[in-house]
Amino acid sequence: MRVALVHFLVNRSKDDDKILAILKKASEGRGNEVVLVDGLDNKTSTHLGMFDYIAVLIRPISALSTKVPESVLKTLAASGTLSGKKGCALVLKVGLRSAKTCRNLMHILESQGLRLDYFDIVKGEQHAVDVGANIG
Repeated sequence: MRVALVHFLVNRSKDDDKILAILKKASEGRGNEVVLVDGLDNKTSTHLGMFDYIAVLIRPISALSTKVPESVLKTLAASGTLSGKKGCALVLKVGLRSAKTCRNLMHILESQGLRLDYFDIVKGEQHAVDVGANIG
């Protein structure tokens, strides 16, 4: 299955890159073809329609915020037809309200027509191995 792992990580750190690599490797271990897509780069994120599965990874804006970055909705709305495609919502653990942020992300993804079959809050590198195995 062709999987797009779309991330919206502003100021990516080395830890973020490690988690992305772990998620990708774990999903590829299930036989998926995973492509990392930077959702903040308009050139690479405009053709999500060619993927069978769309995984979206975000970081909460702040430790107490539950808002999803506006770029998520803008990018998904501009990326073509996503209606009926399977996907998942992933949030990096930051602060106290990551669960509500994940719920808000799920609502946005479903409003774009994605059928979510998985969601999780990525707590660290070890947990990313288990999460990545469920992508796809």
